[in-house]
Amino acid sequence: MPRLAFGIVQYRVGAGPSPEAAETGKILRVDIATAGGRWPDFTRSALAAGMASYLSAPLVVDAAHTGSLNLYGHHTHGYRDVEGALLELFVTAVEAALRSTAHYLAARHEAAQLNTALVSRTVIDQAKGIIMGARGISADEAFQRLVAQSQRENIKLRVCAERLVSAVLQAHP
Repeated sequence: MPRLAFGIVQYRVGAGPSPEAAETGKILRVDIATAGGRWPDFTRSALAAGMASYLSAPLVVDAAHTGSLNLYGHHTHGYRDVEGALLELFVTAVEAALRSTAHYLAARHEAAQLNTALVSRTVIDQAKGIIMGARGISADEAFQRLVAQSQRENIKLRVCAERLVSAVLQAHP
């Protein structure tokens, strides 16, 4: 078994310090030699990999993204309370960074959508103007005709408007 593959066992069987820390929201300090009754599969694989202690801290970004940050040790009682407190502090900083990144990515996505909407609105307004001028109708009527054309062709309104504007520009360079 690869050196760190033993940690995967707890996810396969759904039992071990990592899933429990993520589920309970509590830091777990584990002496692997005494964890056999609680997590037998994990304990066997960890001992086979030469691990003797384990420290797991919950890591929560949001409701959809949770897990744990784990440290493995080769010595029994390899982690004291102070290491647990330091890991908790570190995880708090990591969670803040991950949340900030998630907010940043969401804002970028929203900005891209708003930009697309502005571009779409411009070309839709141009197409409405063309229809109004060609048919002598109101802006509302021109918009309804554009919507009807979009639905007949089963294409987005923006695409329908782009085609109309492009066709007029090609016909009258």
